[in-house]
Amino acid sequence: MVTSRAPLRISGEHEFPDAPLGVPADNRSFDDVSAFPAVALFVERARAVRRDFTLAAGNAEVIAQICRRVDGLPLAIELAASKVKLLSPEQILDRLGSRLTLLKGGARDLPARQQTLRDTIDWSYELLEQPAARAFRALGVFPGGATLASIESVAGDVFESLETLIDHSLIRQIEGPRFGMLETIREFAIERLQVDGEADAARRGLAGEMLRIAEEADPALRGPDQARAGAIFEAEHDNMRAALRWALTDGADPILGARLAIRLGWFWYSHGYAVEGSAWLEAAHDTAADLSTDLRAMLLWRFGVLLDQRAEPARAAGLFEEAVALYRLLGDEGGTAAALNSWGSAVRNRGDGARARPLWEESLAIRRKLGDEAGQATALYNLGCLELDEGDASKGRSMLEEGLALDTKSGDEWGTAVDLNALGVAALDAGELGEARALLVRALQIFRDLGDRDRAAEVLGSLAGLAAAGGDPIRGARLVGAAEAVWGRLGIPLAPPDRARFDRYQDKAREALGAEGFEQAKEEGRSMTIDQAFTFALAETG
Repeated sequence: MVTSRAPLRISGEHEFPDAPLGVPADNRSFDDVSAFPAVALFVERARAVRRDFTLAAGNAEVIAQICRRVDGLPLAIELAASKVKLLSPEQILDRLGSRLTLLKGGARDLPARQQTLRDTIDWSYELLEQPAARAFRALGVFPGGATLASIESVAGDVFESLETLIDHSLIRQIEGPRFGMLETIREFAIERLQVDGEADAARRGLAGEMLRIAEEADPALRGPDQARAGAIFEAEHDNMRAALRWALTDGADPILGARLAIRLGWFWYSHGYAVEGSAWLEAAHDTAADLSTDLRAMLLWRFGVLLDQRAEPARAAGLFEEAVALYRLLGDEGGTAAALNSWGSAVRNRGDGARARPLWEESLAIRRKLGDEAGQATALYNLGCLELDEGDASKGRSMLEEGLALDTKSGDEWGTAVDLNALGVAALDAGELGEARALLVRALQIFRDLGDRDRAAEVLGSLAGLAAAGGDPIRGARLVGAAEAVWGRLGIPLAPPDRARFDRYQDKAREALGAEGFEQAKEEGRSMTIDQAFTFALAETG
């Protein structure tokens, strides 16, 4: 048996990689945290310098966070634990913003390279040949890991170098055909980029690559390939955030940053990132003064959509009005129809359904003229919901069913789920509980699979009303709590018309249980993870 920093490359060799220690996930119980090897090593090494140190319910989660922040690396854990002689675990965690600065001071009888984390990584780095070192530095700008094609867009041909870096445990293969670094190692790579004067070029390369990916994936988010497109955005989201910080926050290239933020707009809208996305689009709106008219119109529209989603309809309406004017100036009928539709939504969310109607009707007319079936489905959904709000259930359901047929035909699963949820609510309000459940369950399954947590929570709220109407107020209250917990985590409140319906569903459960019983059951739902809430909501009831 031989230990080595890299394979020996001899016949008969079998590799047994020494992986980082297991670390606990977020929000584990005290018993769960104490069972993880990384936590056990931290406690053991902390007691070596402070005999009275103990793992307790009050510090377990902080120690777990420390272990996660240093990627479960044994040397990093030992160096962090040695600091309990001077600092509390909370103070150690606060100082881990720069892991390489804090994590030093190992035992003096160890080799010099093992006395600080930086020296340990530097020792491996200095043994690399130049092509591998260049690939290592380039991968540092990808906080979310990257495909081979993305790495090569920044560093050129690195195929053979990646194998070398994997062999030397400086990078690892992560989900699918992606490569990434532990955060402690990536911090070192970024330092080397800056020292070698390559940081700005690498970040520009990252931003350009993220824009390319976003421009390719964005159109697919409203078609039959939307699940794959959404998965691409999720996989690259951290990289896109890094590109946006460089382009917009650092002011390096506001136009590129605005183009990237625009292309992220629908992903943010359909995956529960309205708060974060609207902040990025606002930064683009404020900094990218020289956008072309078509890009400015699209930025205003997508920025307004996210503001409307986060319950700022008055501000959103002003942006939509400006976007419609620009699209009309450009003669872009498709853009005009999209912005009119969103403008109607903002107006409806301000409580003025009468003013929203002509905006949606004009949007529908333009989309019928253009043969835009997906756009027609969206306008029909809004008009159908308006009819339901105003008491014409027959007309409203007819419009929703027409929109559902168009979305189903085009393979738009997200649009299909939106239609199903609205039809489920209509069935629930009509007392058709079996039909309501079938529609709502299908909608929840689709939103869950596509990753739209905001609308999944909306369906949880509808299912809460169904449970209360069906004589199970405890289940209804738990689903109310689960829905509110999701919206709380996302920072996305319900629009006033939807809030009124959700409150009505709550009232039924509260009346049946009494205030105290309702709050107790709601708290049980609030404590669920989103996956637990989905499982609970989809479970058949007696």
